[in-house]
This record gives sequence, structure tokens and C-alpha cells, in this order.
Amino acid sequence: MTFRTIFPRCLGLIVVVASANPALAQCTGFCGDQSPAGCWCDDACRLFGDCCNDNCTCQVPQIAAVHHAAMPAGGPTVGGTPITVQGMNFGESEGIILLDDDLMVVTSWQDTQIIAQSPPGTGLNLQITVINDIAPPIPCMEQGQSNPGDPTQSFSYAAPSIIELLPQNGPSVGGTLVTLNGQIFGPEPGIVTLDGNPMTVDSWDHSQIKAFTPASCGVDRSIVVETLSGGSNPMPFDYSPPYPPGDMTCDCSVDPGDIAPFVEALVDPENYAGCDPQRADMNLDGLINGDDVQRFAALLMTP
Repeated sequence: MTFRTIFPRCLGLIVVVASANPALAQCTGFCGDQSPAGCWCDDACRLFGDCCNDNCTCQVPQIAAVHHAAMPAGGPTVGGTPITVQGMNFGESEGIILLDDDLMVVTSWQDTQIIAQSPPGTGLNLQITVINDIAPPIPCMEQGQSNPGDPTQSFSYAAPSIIELLPQNGPSVGGTLVTLNGQIFGPEPGIVTLDGNPMTVDSWDHSQIKAFTPASCGVDRSIVVETLSGGSNPMPFDYSPPYPPGDMTCDCSVDPGDIAPFVEALVDPENYAGCDPQRADMNLDGLINGDDVQRFAALLMTP
């Protein structure tokens, strides 16, 4: 991120992005068509040759610690969490503070401490950037950033949480519009999966998601919401009927692996130990007979 302002020739200067590490700090001035280096002197940005000497240094904001009430858990995705940023060289006049790339609302600004509210969003270990604004006698701006790898210098939003799922079952052909009521889903759509398969999202906000189920089968299939802040708790969903006729191994398909258990259910359905001998009843007439064998064979030969 670079800040640059062109003032009348040799009458102005603005400082460009400087590292939070003082050893890497640099002041770069712009003057008309020239771009001489600049420095801090007497609490003001000046051009080299004006008052710069070996004692002039860039006053870069340095973030030492970040605190908020939701620590160590993350804050709500709707935003509004007060975040206290402690450090030095923030400036006495209010500048700019960003969470990731989003502007934060400042409630208090001092040279060593800033209190600002988180914007709506999602994500983990997000970087905070402080841009100070020291005006007299020449406008100057410098940038200091927190270390996102340090949990004491970053901010995270909480993971999504599902409270209620409606309805809790639907046909195996898919297409059931389910409503997920919960919290911390975030302002932007993430991903909803059913047993690992993506669902088509119809609508999304912080507390409710509507999405369509994919075609599948089975019971106690898990619906999960995933955002940049992590995954939610799973909610069970049942397909009806749970498995298609002929699927003797409960793997949601009819294939050669179903032949042996189908024959076993056909010969001795009362003692059959498979997951559901009634799935050998291909025509759903309450009987397991020759007609079911023909239907089962036809399914096996279908590509």
C-alpha cells in the first residue's frame, strides 16, 4: 500500500509506506517532479538538505499487542467488537486503522493506544495496520503492521455455528431446500456441504443460510458450514428412502458388490444379516421373488 501526494514544486512532502520494523523504516519524499528521500526532523517530515541529519529517524507506528473481549475465541462476524491496539508512534491525531483491508471505526486514538471496532467479516489471524497522520507543518503518513503469526497481535472471527436445521430429511433425488439457522455465518457466502458434497446456496447472511441438497442417500449425513474462520458443528440429515432398492451394502449404488448379499436375502431374508434385507424387494410389493431378481439384474447392467 503506497501513499503519494504531489504538492507544488518543493513545497510539500509525503512519506510512503514504512515497515513496522524500525531497521527497515524509510521515508520517501515527493516534490514536484522529483522524488528525493525524506526524513523526520523536529517531529515533521522534511526533505534531505532541509534539516536532515544523522539524528533524524522515521517515526513508524509499532504495534506491541492487540486485545479484545472475545480472546482467545474469535469475535462475531457482524463486527462491532472493540479492539484495543497498544504500541507507539500512532500519533496524537486520528489516522487510519485497518483489519486486513477493511476500515475499522475508531472510538479512541492516542499515541500509544487505539480502540477501534472490528468490521463485518470472517477469517483467522488477520493483520492490523495502523497509518498515522501527522500534519504540521507538512502532511506525512506512515504505516505500521501487526504480526499475523502472533495471536497477541492479530484478530480472528469466530467459527460458524448451526443451531437448527429445517427440514431434517428429504428425497434421495436431492433438491430439498433446507434452512440453517445459527450464528457467525459471516457477511459473504462460504461453503455448505452435505456428507462432503457441496450444496447449492440460495441465500446467506450472518444468522441464516438456505441451500439445496445434492442427490445422495443414507441417514445421519452431516451438513457443515465452512467459512474463512473454520468449520461449523455438523447437523444430521436423512435421505428418504435411505438407500435405493438393490443397494444391499448401503453404499448408495447398485454394483457387483451387492450380488452376494442380494442372493442371501433372496434365499433366507429372515436370517439375512445385511443392513436391510427389504432392499432386495425391488418392486416394493412386500415380496422377494423372481421379479425382484430380474429388476436387480437390469440395474446391474445399466451403465
